[in-house]
Amino acid sequence: MFMKCLGEGSPTVILDASTGHSSDVWYFIQPLVARHTRVCSYDRAGIGFSERPNVHVNHNISDKNEDIYKNRWKFFTIERMADDLNRLITKSSQQSKPFVMVGAELGALVARFYSHLYEGDVSDLILIDPLVEDLFDQEEGVLHKFWYGNLVPSFQSLQLLAATGISRLALLVKLMKQPFQDVEIPEELENRQKHLLCHPKHMSSVVDEHFFINESFSQMRMLRKVKPFPSNLHTTVITGNYYDEQLPSNINKAWAKSQENLISRLLAGSHHIVVNGVDNNKLYKAPKTVAEIIIKIVKKSITRKI
Repeated sequence: MFMKCLGEGSPTVILDASTGHSSDVWYFIQPLVARHTRVCSYDRAGIGFSERPNVHVNHNISDKNEDIYKNRWKFFTIERMADDLNRLITKSSQQSKPFVMVGAELGALVARFYSHLYEGDVSDLILIDPLVEDLFDQEEGVLHKFWYGNLVPSFQSLQLLAATGISRLALLVKLMKQPFQDVEIPEELENRQKHLLCHPKHMSSVVDEHFFINESFSQMRMLRKVKPFPSNLHTTVITGNYYDEQLPSNINKAWAKSQENLISRLLAGSHHIVVNGVDNNKLYKAPKTVAEIIIKIVKKSITRKI
């Protein structure tokens, strides 16, 4: 799995990207936070520059434990993502604890699941526009219909375009744009995003992260039933005034209700911060604001250790 770390010190900030996005969404935020402590961003399995997982069943191999590990969690669900992340930051690279877990959308769900399981390793949890397990229950299921009726089919189309090479042509003639719009980005980042749009394995993983989200929601509900959320974990939820300014009001309303339920019931006692004037693209449209919030929480974590 791909991981990039900058800075030195403790706690270690772990950045988990939004649904279907690579760690590039932290491009502007990571170096700002790295001035104060160590910070690592990574690509989930199949996304960006991390290898796409393959079903591995070989009853003749000698290492049965490794075979069991590779198949014990369903791919592209938060159980597997949290387990992959744990192996990455505690075994493969052995990052310094405690961790400040920072996640956006699906990455927030992974960060929350991880913190719930490995509470002893985490000092703070920061959720940015988090996906919440009751999201599809709000406003008569309007987001469920949008998710599987619009989002998933659109990504499946992009996957097909990538597999047939049409994406490359569409980018060349400017019929398709890379995701980071309405903001000035360096050429290297723009080229990398264009490359990923043309990469069939990446686009397949984008589809899968969206397609299996209901199973991830079920896994989060199950974990809540068997284990209470750690009461000593400092949790902050960051949202905008709306989820996506280009979406209908009923979808934004459903999103807002899920956020309210998370803050008032599921994570009662968490700190809520509203970033005004931006939607779910705040990671690259308001990076300084987001970074300042993370840095402030890091400084509080350091103070608690002294």
